[in-house]
Amino acid sequence: MSEPDIDGAAIMAALARLDQRLNNLEVQMRDCISQVERTHHLAEMVLNEVHARRRQQKPDGAVEGRRWSETGFPIIERNWPIHFSLSGEGADFLAGGWSYPETWGIWGCGDRHALRFALDDYRGGYIELTLTVQGFAAPDAQRPTVDFIANGYFLDSHSLRPDPHGIKLRLPPACIGEGDIALHMKVDAAVSPASTGLNEDERELGVGLLTLDIN
Repeated sequence: MSEPDIDGAAIMAALARLDQRLNNLEVQMRDCISQVERTHHLAEMVLNEVHARRRQQKPDGAVEGRRWSETGFPIIERNWPIHFSLSGEGADFLAGGWSYPETWGIWGCGDRHALRFALDDYRGGYIELTLTVQGFAAPDAQRPTVDFIANGYFLDSHSLRPDPHGIKLRLPPACIGEGDIALHMKVDAAVSPASTGLNEDERELGVGLLTLDIN
């Protein structure tokens, strides 16, 4: 009985494909590790800012009329929208990754931004929050997508339109804990207007934030 023919070229091709797959997996793993490290760094920034705020608090917990939680998060009241424009009151709720307030709201810079707030008299159950947002994309480019993560819990992904629009997010009790929320946003494609030739603005624009409201 003759031995089967061994196709050396086919074996080498299969090994090459396997090696390529392993290389691709290594690249994906490095990218995942990098994203985790960047998220961890942003969380540290939020925590450092919270500690700084706590050191600045008055004995009764009030800072210029704002109420704060025991852990140093600004308290947001239900059905009382927070505005992030120049004339708004949203500065205390910004926790990293944001540009400067403008007449309409504020842009997130880069691909990661965060908000922090405490729920007023939280007693359990689901909470729904509404963000009024907008996005920026190069002409004829795909709309940017943003992932929303609250206290480490993935909530949802949304495509950002160029015009202001509302996004509703539902937070489960396991995510809310005692009522302090660190809401992280991760944009897949932050682009500067300068890179598209639209104008000279070199900021990489992520989420354009107008309002935050707890329903």
